[in-house]
Amino acid sequence: WPSSNSGIDQKFHVKYGPIPYTLPLHYDTTDQSGVFQRYAQYPGGKLLKFPSVVVDATLSEDKTRYETLSEYLCYSIGPVDYVEVRLSTRSASLAAGQMEEMEAVLTSVGIELERNLTYVDHTGCEPWP
Repeated sequence: WPSSNSGIDQKFHVKYGPIPYTLPLHYDTTDQSGVFQRYAQYPGGKLLKFPSVVVDATLSEDKTRYETLSEYLCYSIGPVDYVEVRLSTRSASLAAGQMEEMEAVLTSVGIELERNLTYVDHTGCEPWP
């Protein structure tokens, strides 16, 4: 994930109905541990940066890469309050109880989950482009 321009690059592929696209995000580091300035890597994307907090991350068994990432973002633009919780994994599916464990970490640090999160099983999806 580390990129050459001091931060983290992340790309994920999504499909809304029949329309697939890749959303490239960049996370600029800050002087606060675990806090990044996130923006979309599209023309003009740097104009709208969101403070994003990495709440938790887990390493692979061999400790060579991250397997899960729990991220929290809360930002207000005028009258609009935007809150985002992202639980990301490298796996297409989760082991039993894994999502609940990730949610428990969020609530243990005071992040209130106002509604149930939705689990999306990617087993059987086409490989990442």
